[in-house]
Amino acid sequence: MVTPKRSIDLGIWGLALGYFVFYVPYSALTKALSKGLLPGMEGPVPGFELLPATAIATTLTLPLFITVAGWWKYVPNRGHFLGLPFPIPRWQTLISGMATAVIIATTTLNYTFVGISIVFALLMMRGGVLILSPVIDFFFKRKVNWYSWMALVLSLIAVSVAFAEQGGYFLTLMAALNVGAYLVGYMFRLQFMTRIAKSKRHAVNMQFFVEETFVAAVTLLTALALLAFIGQGTIMMELRAGFTTFLTSKLVVPAFLIGCLYACLYMFGSRIYLDHRENTFCIPLNRCASLLSGVVASYALVFLLGQSMPSSQQLLAAGILVAAIFFLGFPAWQERGQRGSNAILPHLARRAFLFICNDNVCRSPMAQAICRDELVSLLNLSPDALAATNRQVRSAGLTAIPGAPMSAGALQALRLRGVTPHEHASQKVSATLIEQADVIYCMTAQQCQALVERFPEAAPKVHRLDPNGDLIKGPGGDILEKLAEQMQQVIRQRLQALEWAVA
Repeated sequence: MVTPKRSIDLGIWGLALGYFVFYVPYSALTKALSKGLLPGMEGPVPGFELLPATAIATTLTLPLFITVAGWWKYVPNRGHFLGLPFPIPRWQTLISGMATAVIIATTTLNYTFVGISIVFALLMMRGGVLILSPVIDFFFKRKVNWYSWMALVLSLIAVSVAFAEQGGYFLTLMAALNVGAYLVGYMFRLQFMTRIAKSKRHAVNMQFFVEETFVAAVTLLTALALLAFIGQGTIMMELRAGFTTFLTSKLVVPAFLIGCLYACLYMFGSRIYLDHRENTFCIPLNRCASLLSGVVASYALVFLLGQSMPSSQQLLAAGILVAAIFFLGFPAWQERGQRGSNAILPHLARRAFLFICNDNVCRSPMAQAICRDELVSLLNLSPDALAATNRQVRSAGLTAIPGAPMSAGALQALRLRGVTPHEHASQKVSATLIEQADVIYCMTAQQCQALVERFPEAAPKVHRLDPNGDLIKGPGGDILEKLAEQMQQVIRQRLQALEWAVA
């Protein structure tokens, strides 16, 4: 028997540290420039006038870093322009990249509005994302756990405390619209990121990162340049000034530095989100790192440039938001602690899983591949090491024609979820497979009934894979991709909880 290897994974915490380190000077410098606090400044720089220079620096820094790091290799579909590579994005990363461009622009603008401190701006952005998460889950009919509702309540309290401060902020309509656009950007970005990335396979995550980053950089600069060219209204004229007179001023240097700092923190922050662990771990970790950096940046402005200290109400609201972050992150941290202690391993020591559908070319082999992938992660083994253990994962069909391969749609859906497909040949369910299995999962209640009628002795160990409903195969790649996502969530819950009650 192969002993699971022990490892210490500090990667995501290193990313959080890098995110924190770059976010402190980014937010402090943005606020200082927009308030006219730097030595030699004659007055504040309007946020929309500052935005083009920061966008240019971010747009140049991100692809340059990707090139130096050699990450273009993760994108299979590439083109070239003037000898330079560029990715041909999938439609999901195209939408996510455009949403990310909105996030980049609105994040910088949030620190430039008059009457809004760094801490208050962070409370609006970070509290908004934490509030958004369980609400989206609820409307998409995903289970919202008690700790998510607790975090929602605390987030609402934190935002209420911040708004209750008399004279502590001045929230204009433009600032409110800017925060709203920021949250809408995250609604789209997190949805597509979760669907086709957040994989245990580094290459899958990096492909998403490179495609999304390129689209975001191009969209950001193109949209700002187009608005500046139109030049109608105060905002567009400020953008035009940002592309013209501001680029020849001495303030362009700190503005470029802001853009470079954002590019650096973006690379750390995005890769936190892309970690394969659940969003209830990654999102709070990201939010906490940025919130703490905002507090540090605020005090840096106090000691270096003589600005007012954050109010007690804003600090109280930040503390409440950290408590909300703790509630969201605690279940995932507790679960990882249980994994690290191998508390679940004895229950999986001699488990043989059998997945059943009709033809054994789509749903059951997808479930088989996902289960193997989750076991590799859960037991901290390599795929080859898992094969050498006594843990077996098989699939079969009630009406299968032996020898058929897995369908092309199923293979594509697995790859998009970051799951490595296995060499598959369909087989018909047999008494031998039934006898060797410790637990049997069917895709539908009807399949459970048909299997028990054929093999009555199997009844105690036959269960519907998803206790809440049948897993139905539909036409089209998008349907299979959603099915793979649903299977991944259900199988992960089955393995972690070992709750094998008949549905």
